[in-house]
Amino acid sequence: MGLDMYTYKIRRPSDAEAKAIAGKKAHDVHERYSLIRLAELDEDGLDLVSDLRPYSQTVKLIAQLVDYDKLKRDFEIPEDAEIVGWGNHSGLISYHFSAANDYSKQVQLSVEELESGFGYEELNEYLMFESTVVACWRKDYDLQEAIHDACERPIGNCGFYRCSDVMLRVMDQYNAFPDGVPECAEEEALFYYEWY
Repeated sequence: MGLDMYTYKIRRPSDAEAKAIAGKKAHDVHERYSLIRLAELDEDGLDLVSDLRPYSQTVKLIAQLVDYDKLKRDFEIPEDAEIVGWGNHSGLISYHFSAANDYSKQVQLSVEELESGFGYEELNEYLMFESTVVACWRKDYDLQEAIHDACERPIGNCGFYRCSDVMLRVMDQYNAFPDGVPECAEEEALFYYEWY
């Protein structure tokens, strides 16, 4: 683990692009567009993506989801258990469940087992946008602190924050843009994002 920081150029897709993919499976369009499933976000999560709204389209796509209640029943996992970790290792999807009284259990399934026994599809709303990395840093805590100080509001993990002129000057002082700050068209903007 560690701190990963990015500056993205985000572009709002046209109405025609949004209309062309509406109703398709999310995983079929994910290589071309960045997608955020809105149903996954609580109030804090919605705040993390609020700056994106003018640079994204809201589109309904078919989400492929996992029925975690059925997974718990079939593997005799307590109802109050929560997923505290998951991963994809050697073609197996593993979920680690944890609950009160030090309960812990890991379940491993092939993709086929997961899809056939626990998967389902549902129409969901997504934020859709195009993103291109224009700068990235790893574990640069001094730069992170300078960007946080320059941002007009608190920065949260996995949030997208439209770069103000002050934030861009700070990044430029740290040589983030060797060829100068990237130009943006009207439907584009630069965004700061961090993951830790």
